[in-house]
Amino acid sequence: PLEVNAFCQQMEKLHPDAWEMVPILVGDAEPGGPVEKEFFDWFVAEVETRLKAAGPLDGVYIVSHGAMRAEHETDPDGLLYGRVRNIVGPDVPVIATLDLHTNVSQAMADHADVLIAYLTNPHVDQRERAAEAARTMDEMFQGMRPQTAFVKVPIAAPSVVLLTATGPYADIINMGQEAQAASNGAILNVSVAAGFIYSDSPKCGMSVIVTARNDIAPARKLAGELARRLWAD
Repeated sequence: PLEVNAFCQQMEKLHPDAWEMVPILVGDAEPGGPVEKEFFDWFVAEVETRLKAAGPLDGVYIVSHGAMRAEHETDPDGLLYGRVRNIVGPDVPVIATLDLHTNVSQAMADHADVLIAYLTNPHVDQRERAAEAARTMDEMFQGMRPQTAFVKVPIAAPSVVLLTATGPYADIINMGQEAQAASNGAILNVSVAAGFIYSDSPKCGMSVIVTARNDIAPARKLAGELARRLWAD
């Protein structure tokens, strides 16, 4: 994946020859209905086995689309994140980059320290978001503690109308980026996820995820403002 290469390149810039990547497992599929239970159970078990064998780890980087649905599970992403967290423990940074069309769940927000969604549709910023994930993980290594506010907005819009160059959705994304830039470093990341309407899941729909450095208050304030603006527009 583009993200993995970009993450590694950024880490190498930050710590030349002083870090080690430990690949765990890659899975890929075109959209086409729920993942079969047998395969999903195998995949999760394989990730768990390899994570345990690789440990102890200093950090975990997850690249996932974020709108997966399985035959037996409506939130397989959240389940997988939870299994990862259970293995590495509460103190190891877990950072995920997500497609803009992710259907974010509370479990995903709870088990990952930071969720970073693409800012573009069509998607052209995968490498930038992965590099951001690497810089964020490096900050966590130095003691920064991200605090995330997550708001689910009851809107499920067709993917084709959620463009980011112009229009109401673009305005919300720009509003979030401008607020982050004006926060004097208080806000670490702002992601306004479009959701994936074609995934028949309770977690389907738009989300606002705002992550702050060390203090949850500015994240909650901005997340609420963006969610209200989404609903109003």
